[in-house]
Amino acid sequence: MENQWKDYFTFSKKERTGIIVLLVLIATVTVLPYCWSVQFDTIVQSDEQLVALVQQLNDTTQNVVINEKPFSSQANDHVAAATHPVVLFEFDPNTLPADDWRKLGLQERTIQTIQRYLAKGGKFRKPEDLGRIYGMTAMQAQQLMPYVRIVVDGSQQNTFAASSAPVRTAIAKPVIEINQADTTALIALPGIGSKLAQRIVNFRDRLGGFYAVEQLAETYGLPDSVFQRIRNRLQCTDTSLRKININTAVAEELKQHPYMRWNIANAIVRYRQQHGAFKTPDELQQVDIVTPDMLRKLLPYITVD
Repeated sequence: MENQWKDYFTFSKKERTGIIVLLVLIATVTVLPYCWSVQFDTIVQSDEQLVALVQQLNDTTQNVVINEKPFSSQANDHVAAATHPVVLFEFDPNTLPADDWRKLGLQERTIQTIQRYLAKGGKFRKPEDLGRIYGMTAMQAQQLMPYVRIVVDGSQQNTFAASSAPVRTAIAKPVIEINQADTTALIALPGIGSKLAQRIVNFRDRLGGFYAVEQLAETYGLPDSVFQRIRNRLQCTDTSLRKININTAVAEELKQHPYMRWNIANAIVRYRQQHGAFKTPDELQQVDIVTPDMLRKLLPYITVD
């Protein structure tokens, strides 16, 4: 009997090793939750300190101002400047509004600096004064100086003459009569190539002539930026337009006019067949699908004679 009990408590070397490993594992599993809890508390405490530090840095950063604007505003200025194309034109820096400074490519903080300078009684006396504005780069100043036209005693002056750039003299630019200009005259305008010039002439011929400079902007493919650039070089004094007799013209003839689509032309012919001839051009408004705006555009081109 005694030997049987000894058999139960007698272990080989491998069995003793296994028992020791098992005990170590049990002890590890027992102690691990406590160690994890302590470590977690330390991490939480560290994270709270980190959040507090980040918040403190944010509060400090919000108060940091360079050129009287936060860093984020400067970044926005650069983005805005990159997304808006620069348009160069002659200007007087003493009277130029903020919107036109933006068109010239200046950033908001630079525009504000200029406005504060002028508000305090400052004056631009020569084009080179642009280079003294804080925030304006040397490249921007060099680019804008040739376009400066400072008004002194009612006359424009530009004394810019840098050794690195040629002297530019203000030359009166010719004005073009849009109803008489050929493609050669139109190509001489900035931004107008041979294709656009031909489209303008074709559009003018289909209309029967322009009665306003603004009509030229309706030419297919002509960017508004180009039209605004050449607008002051256009005039419309010759208003001898080719007119269409709405009492005799057939639908095919009416359809050829850019301001009349096929449904308008057909409606005019059907109305004339049902109600008789038009007595005045204004009676065209009796046609249901002719809107007031459409009638306004068509009146210079129609007649009842």
